[in-house]
Amino acid sequence: DPAEYLDDTQRDRFEDYRDALGLSHNDAAVIAGDNALAEFFESAVDHYDAPQPLANWTVNELLGELKRRSLTDLPFGPKEFATLVRLVDTDAITNRGADDVFDVLLDEGGAPEAIVDARDLRQVDDTEALRSTIREILDDHPDEVERYRNGKKNLIGFFMGQVMQATNGAANPELARKLLQDELGT
Repeated sequence: DPAEYLDDTQRDRFEDYRDALGLSHNDAAVIAGDNALAEFFESAVDHYDAPQPLANWTVNELLGELKRRSLTDLPFGPKEFATLVRLVDTDAITNRGADDVFDVLLDEGGAPEAIVDARDLRQVDDTEALRSTIREILDDHPDEVERYRNGKKNLIGFFMGQVMQATNGAANPELARKLLQDELGT
């Protein structure tokens, strides 16, 4: 348990994260146990008040990067990190889009919103635009459509892959799946 190794200050912080911010035991302990990371995290929470999504990204994405370099060496700060988490947390971008933005932030920094727009990563929630993309895909794959309609339901994964490819990963996955199933008549 990472909480065992905390000093008194870190333990107070851990309890605050767990009790006041509602973080999981593990996330609270991991973040509280690293003073620089805790400062970064708290600053990010000041910019976007969503402690658990920020903690998830801190523990699952940021920590991996911190094995290679320190927080002070990153070309972005807590504000940009918070903006990235907000974009994915509010479904403005998909998880795949968020990974792309994070990679750019790690390489060169910048403003997450500008990266999203420059790379056209905003999630496509426009039902009609998505429906027309799906119809094109189905028209281009008549054999797969027939096999799907004859019971090969696992081909939905193939079609989802085609939709994500056609939209550069920007299609809202739930909407895409629903529209695919509508168009395929299931």
